[in-house]
Order: sequence, then C-alpha cells, then structure tokens
Amino acid sequence: MTSLTFLLPPRPKNVSAELDEIIHKKMEKLKLGKIEPIGLAFSRVARRKRLNRTIEEDEELQKALDEANEDNDADEEDEEETFELLNRDPLAWKEQDHYAVLGLSKKRWQATDEDIKRAYRRKLLKHHPDKKSQEGKGMDDSFFKCIQKAWEILSNEKLRKQFESIDPSFNDELPNPRSKEDFFELYGEAFKKTARFSINQPVPHIGDINSTKEEVDAFYSWWYQFESWRSFEGLDETEGDMDMKSREEKRWIEKKNKNARNKRKKEDNARNIKLVDQAIKFDPRILKLKNEEKEKKLQKIREKEEAAQKAQDLAAQKIREKEEEEKKILEEEKMKKLDLKKDKEMINRLKKKEKKLIKSSLKELIENKDDNIRLKHAVQLEKIFDVCKDLKKLEAFRIQLEKEGDNFNGLVKVLELNCKELAS
Repeated sequence: MTSLTFLLPPRPKNVSAELDEIIHKKMEKLKLGKIEPIGLAFSRVARRKRLNRTIEEDEELQKALDEANEDNDADEEDEEETFELLNRDPLAWKEQDHYAVLGLSKKRWQATDEDIKRAYRRKLLKHHPDKKSQEGKGMDDSFFKCIQKAWEILSNEKLRKQFESIDPSFNDELPNPRSKEDFFELYGEAFKKTARFSINQPVPHIGDINSTKEEVDAFYSWWYQFESWRSFEGLDETEGDMDMKSREEKRWIEKKNKNARNKRKKEDNARNIKLVDQAIKFDPRILKLKNEEKEKKLQKIREKEEAAQKAQDLAAQKIREKEEEEKKILEEEKMKKLDLKKDKEMINRLKKKEKKLIKSSLKELIENKDDNIRLKHAVQLEKIFDVCKDLKKLEAFRIQLEKEGDNFNGLVKVLELNCKELAS
C-alpha cells in the first residue's frame, strides 16, 4: 500500500474556527486495480535514475540534444571512430584525447568555440543513450560519458588550456640542428606550434631570406620576451580518492604536484629559450649579417693597415727622397769641385801656355847677352808671372807683345807698362 503526504490548504475565512472537521465530499468506494507509470515526467525520472544524473545535468543534455536535432550542420562528415576510441574507459578521462573524442583531432587547438560546439552536437546525435536505446543499440553509455567529459573540458577556457598544455599531439622536441630542410619551413613550423601558448597576441612571423635586419632583430627580441600560459595541472598525481585523504596528506600531495608543475614550467621555458638560441645560430640571415659585419670589421682593419702602410711608405719615401736629395747635392758639389778642379787645371795649362808664348815673345830681352838687360827684364817678367793670376790679363799682355813683333823698344815698353799695371 502506498501513502501520500501532501499539505492541506488554509481554512477558508467563512468557516468557523471552532469546527473540528469539514466534509467537502464523500469518497467513492475504493477498488483494486493495475496502475502503470506513464507520461513525460515519468520518462525523465526513469532516465535520470538509470543514467545516474541530476535534474540539472539531464536538462542540460536534453537541451543540447534538441539543439543538435535543429542544427543544420549536424550531418557534416565526421572523423572515423576507431574501436579503441569507442571502447575507452570513461574513468580514465585524464588519458583520453578530448579532441579525438569529439572528432576534432585534425583541427585540435585551432578549433574555434563554434567548431567544438558543433562537434559536440554531432556526437550527441550519434551516441546519446536515449537515441541508442531507441535504435536498439543497447544502453552502454561509456563513450557518451567520454564525450561529456571532452565537452566539459574543451568548452571551459581554463580547462581547455590545461589540456592543451599537455596535449599528447604536441611535440616538445626542437628541430634537428643537422637537418638539411629549409630553415624557414623547419623553424617557422617550430615557432608556429609554440606560439599557440603565447599570452601576447599576435605573434610575429619568422619572415624570409629578404627580411631586413630590423625585422629579424624585432622577431628574436619578441621571442626572448615570450610569455607562455602553458601550465601542467593536467599531470598532477591524485594517488587514489582524495576525499579519503587527511588534510596533511592532501597538503603533501599538493606540494608535490606544485613542485612538479614548477619544474615542468622551468623546463618548458628553457626549451623555448633554447629554440630561439638554436634558430639564431642557424638563421641564414643572421649568418649573412654576421659575415657582413665581419667583412666590415676586416675592411676597416685592412683600411687601417693600408693607411698605416701608406703613411709608413710615405715616410720612407720622404726619407729616401731626402737621402737622394742630399746625395744629389753631394754629387753636385762633388761635380762642381771636380769641374772647378778641371777648370783650374785647364786655366793653369792655358796660363802656362800664355807664359810660354810671352817668354817666346820676350826671348830677345830675357835672353839678352847683356846681363843687366837680361836680368832686369827677367825680374820684371817673373814679377808679372808671380803677381798676375788672371788668364785674360796674361792673354792681353801676350797680344800686346805679339803686336810689337821684333820691335825691341816696343817690347820693352809693353813689358815695363804691364809690370807696373799687373804687378802693382
């Protein structure tokens, strides 16, 4: 027998408070009968009980299912669902790929909120327990729970970032330094996949071989100041049911997880810095700029050395020119002395010749038999030769004598006259 408890309405104002009871209407005689639950309300209660949902959870799912039925994009082509994916354990949700569960394994972090919402609706239409039961596919809702968890994570910005921080598809490895692949393709992709974690947007593009020095410097300067929102709460260890842990155990586990997160964050920051350092090391633009700077420095050194050598050569040339000038002066002086000596010798020879001719002209006087005459004129002539050193005067004296010829008196007169003039 089932009893019902319900609240009676308040006493009407026109009924006396002194009355103990009021009979509104007599009940008909009770009969035994078979009653079956039916109706929308019963269906909802039964569904919630069967699937262990709260009223709020059930209403939210029904709303999403209704929206999915109305969605024009619900028939879009979905990704293939593997056996392994469909048989995932919903309790192991930390290991599941939420993007793959919703059929977004290709778009992944590039999927928009609208993409995620549409993907969730498609999965609801396909895997909702009510639909599966209607289609006779059983009541196993394990994969549906995986879908619900994926939606819970990816529709929440904070939880989505936590998952993307440990996304199994993200490759932390840096490009191979010995790779022969094009630098801009190799490192452009590496920076692009890391840029997804950037707090600051937009992220500068790596550029190409024709980028200017200013653009290259700005790119690497930005990356050296790169700030990542990447965190690692998704890798926290729970170690069993945390609700059953004591306060001290919870603190110890939280401290352990915090230290692990900090360590991973430091390693991730170090990886990002290493990526920038490695890119700079192999960037053909940097190498080109370094070679140009090196060439400029070498050119300056060469110019400096050339200037020093030029100054040294100029100084040496001046010294040589000075030495040559001094040598030339010495040679000229030497030549002058030599010429002077030659001239002097020639003059002396001419003087001797003139004297010889003069003696020849005065032979009659200086070789006279009369001793007095001979001696007198010999002394006069000798006096002229001793005093007169001028060749021209001797020549003039000779010419005068030659004009007199054999004129004895004329010769005497010329001799005596020149003796007075030349020897005075």
